Amino acid sequence: MSAAEVREQLDRFEFLSNAHGHPTMSRVRGGLTADAIRHIEEEAGITLPNDAKAIWQWHNGSTDQSHPPPFWGFGYWFPDLKSAISIGRRDLDIRNSGDVNTYPDSTWLILGGGSVSVVIDITTPCRANSLAYVNEPTSSGEEYPVVTIADRIGWWCWAIEHHVYRATPTGEWQLDFTKLPTGPERHLM
Repeated sequence: MSAAEVREQLDRFEFLSNAHGHPTMSRVRGGLTADAIRHIEEEAGITLPNDAKAIWQWHNGSTDQSHPPPFWGFGYWFPDLKSAISIGRRDLDIRNSGDVNTYPDSTWLILGGGSVSVVIDITTPCRANSLAYVNEPTSSGEEYPVVTIADRIGWWCWAIEHHVYRATPTGEWQLDFTKLPTGPERHLM
């Protein structure tokens, strides 16, 4: 998916969060400029694919990184770009330091953090459709559906539209397990 398609899904997510009464969008930083992203890329020694850049141009993570509330839905918080890079490196180092399922020539960026996280494989920055994996410490990423960034965000939007995620009066996402899809796409929530 192109950066424009990712941005379209992000705007859809923002609209749905607001329309369903969730305060998610009141807890985000403004987006980064292309120059700011280029500077972060240079500092980190990486090149981000355009579809990944679109995320942090939209917003640069949640405002509260020390105790972040779930942002993308049930359980995932949204890191700022520098944190997304450093946590992606850390998680990949942990995975590659003895796990059976290793990714030795990969570069990861965290899209949604938590005990189970969503990572973007940015190994090939010229790729038009970066892939999003579930990084669950005890399983291989390939055990879960692997989709594009836009598709992943689209599934979070689907979960809001179908009331899998509901906003609670205290401003958290609540997951209704009875409304989860029964196939492998349930892992995309």
